[in-house]
Amino acid sequence: MDLQNILKASKDFYKSHQLEAWAKALPSSIKLNKEAESAISRAKELGLEQVMAFPDFKTQMAAIATVIAETAMQPVAGIPANPKFAKVYISDDWAKEPSGRVYQARSGLDLREKGPYLLFYNLQNIPKQTVGKNGDQIAKLFKSEGWSGFTSPELLIAQRFWRESVAAKGIDAKSKELGKFYWVWVVDSGDKQNCSAAFYGLQGVGMYGCKIGSANKQRGANVTVVVPL
Repeated sequence: MDLQNILKASKDFYKSHQLEAWAKALPSSIKLNKEAESAISRAKELGLEQVMAFPDFKTQMAAIATVIAETAMQPVAGIPANPKFAKVYISDDWAKEPSGRVYQARSGLDLREKGPYLLFYNLQNIPKQTVGKNGDQIAKLFKSEGWSGFTSPELLIAQRFWRESVAAKGIDAKSKELGKFYWVWVVDSGDKQNCSAAFYGLQGVGMYGCKIGSANKQRGANVTVVVPL
């Protein structure tokens, strides 16, 4: 895994989406200590083969409006727009009319608040033991396993990076992937009462705030590993 190239790709992505402050907040190079190397080994064991570099959480939230506009509202060039599947819904509550905001707890994120970090994840891997449980059950499961989940800004960035990567390689207009969506809890967005849930696919993304005690039989959760830089 070429971490220096991952760092460069992350910076380039942020610069191309009006997030220059994010790019500037990242280090010029990556040097890992033994603790970080151990965390990366754990990420590999969990099958988390996708990775991006993120700035500290405060820098992320200072530009959250730009993140939403650039990662959710803007169409992805190169992906055929099929009205049957294309959808975008961004709201911090379960309203008929989306608010254009996302629900995200502002504290309790530990390593993310201290500085920049690498985030290991796999958008296409949703552990079976997370599917069908409510947000509170998911949060307890993640705590018992020592897992991290996505925050709202992280998931918005990750899904957009994935969609653009697929588009850059080219996609068949008849591909079944165009109509496929993943439904998830955004585990590290919430508090004891509320949490964001989301759907994402090549045709679009949605994120909505809801009560942590609600459940959906098709909704699971992504696992992530946070590695400080």
